[in-house]
Amino acid sequence: MLCPVCEAASAPFRVVEGFAYFKCSGCGVLHLPPDILRDIDAGKPLRTYEVEYWDAEMHAAGQRAAGPGMARLCEAIFLASTPVRTVLDIGTGPGVLLDHMARLMPHAAPAIHGVELFPPPARWRTTSPNYHIGTLDSLAPMTFEAGLCMEVIEHLTPRMVATLLRALASVASEGSCFLFNTGLTPFVENEDPAYLDPLGRGHITIWTVEAMARLAAPFGLTVSPVPGRSWAFIVEKAPRPVAFDHRIYHPLPENLAFLSGGGAIESVPSLLARSGLAWFFFADMAASRTAWALSLDGELAALREARQPSEAGGGGHPPE
Repeated sequence: MLCPVCEAASAPFRVVEGFAYFKCSGCGVLHLPPDILRDIDAGKPLRTYEVEYWDAEMHAAGQRAAGPGMARLCEAIFLASTPVRTVLDIGTGPGVLLDHMARLMPHAAPAIHGVELFPPPARWRTTSPNYHIGTLDSLAPMTFEAGLCMEVIEHLTPRMVATLLRALASVASEGSCFLFNTGLTPFVENEDPAYLDPLGRGHITIWTVEAMARLAAPFGLTVSPVPGRSWAFIVEKAPRPVAFDHRIYHPLPENLAFLSGGGAIESVPSLLARSGLAWFFFADMAASRTAWALSLDGELAALREARQPSEAGGGGHPPE
């Protein structure tokens, strides 16, 4: 079995709801067999996103938008390498994030847009004039400096994601930053195995930063991890070549102003972004340092044991 992203060998990973999944030995993506992926690309999805899906999804979509969605979108604006003027929620579903952002940042509401290719029935959608139905590239000639793609790409095949990234490159400004929120392979392996859910929630592909970077590179986009998060990464066009912790503490003044609605000052949206990014960054640093210290302690213990005189030697000199 060859990986549909990098063509490295893939080995059986798990069978979920009767579907066999494979893990790539190269980029680490978890994927279905090629014949099933071809069927999905040909318009034969494992599940449809019609009224029944949205009946079950609306509550979860509202919860995501009311908390994590706002935080993640503020983070993308905060991290952008260029002054943010227009923002995009990719795969916005019913568009309720637009409504929540309008309450959090009323001054920026005209600049925040959402696009959805498979919208729910009209009675569930936002009434925002910035709610767009269609593909990303249908938004041209509009361009965006920051955005969010939350709980979308796990529903897509590699071919579909490549199409999405190509379209994103066509509407992304230089220096733009888009935060993708999705459970990655380490998240499924170590934190939530049930996230791999092809029929219930339609989660058919589990991604890695490496796999996304391979697909994004041909379109001039770079992909980077968000430290401490096994469920997020950022996609950028010409990112700032600086350390992540520097970006946390030195955002562009113009983007602080966008978040605050005034000057380059701290505000609830910027604090939401900075504190979330910093918490995970330093938690990841602490975990890495702890793992290093434990590893070093193990090595020292092994050396001490090796230098102890052997019982057979009766207390002779330790080996040189």
